[in-house]
Amino acid sequence: LERPLPGVALVRFRAGDTRYRHDEVEGGSGEIGTAFRNRGREQRVELVHEPVMGVRGALGLQSNSRTLAAMGEEAYVPSAREASQALFYVGERAFGPARVEFGWRSERVRLTPRDTPDLPARRFGLDALSLGGSLALGGGYALSAGVTSGQRAPAIEELYASGLHAATSTFEIGNPELRAE
Repeated sequence: LERPLPGVALVRFRAGDTRYRHDEVEGGSGEIGTAFRNRGREQRVELVHEPVMGVRGALGLQSNSRTLAAMGEEAYVPSAREASQALFYVGERAFGPARVEFGWRSERVRLTPRDTPDLPARRFGLDALSLGGSLALGGGYALSAGVTSGQRAPAIEELYASGLHAATSTFEIGNPELRAE
């Protein structure tokens, strides 16, 4: 939507849905030994604002969900659900031939194993910051620098895996006490 409200130049909305199926078939019998089902959804809305004191930018919300189902004798990870919500802002301001860019993101993630009362659900609060700048030198060249700081939550498999992963010939051991990194 272009110019839906005063001060708002553009509203963007994106959504995605991913479905993945994987069956591990036993060599001699042809039977399915383990079945994996993975479904992910993402929604994102951005409000791009008109320049304010020379700053152009976008404020946004993003939501993700993932459901992992593992069934069968060789299921080395329990079925689980992951959900996250984030608020973010990115902006930039030009100062003649120089430009400053900055960003911030705050995200909340929840991972919940299913049908396994001995494994805890986990919650993570994640933050990211970025700051960068560039100076146009002419002739298509620019001098740029930036610093970032970010975090990520462990994946379902990193927290809750426990058993033989036959397809890779490894024994995977998750750690439900992992922290954000």
